Amino acid sequence: MIDIEAIAKGAVDVATAAVTAMNPIAGVVMKWAGAVVFEIYDQQKNGGDPVAAAELAGDRVADLVEELKLGGK
Repeated sequence: MIDIEAIAKGAVDVATAAVTAMNPIAGVVMKWAGAVVFEIYDQQKNGGDPVAAAELAGDRVADLVEELKLGGK
């Protein structure tokens, strides 16, 4: 059976590397977005509440802002 989740995660990793090569700040955002997407996916896959998943994404915005302040390090 094909592991679609692994393929999707690999695609995000490749896309993140390509975006980072073009623009490091955009790469930080891409990496953050990919991480948030899979956190939400995991929560939903495990029967989580859709509203809680949306709140999780909102909570992660602070993480993104902090990383951007640190220059993506």
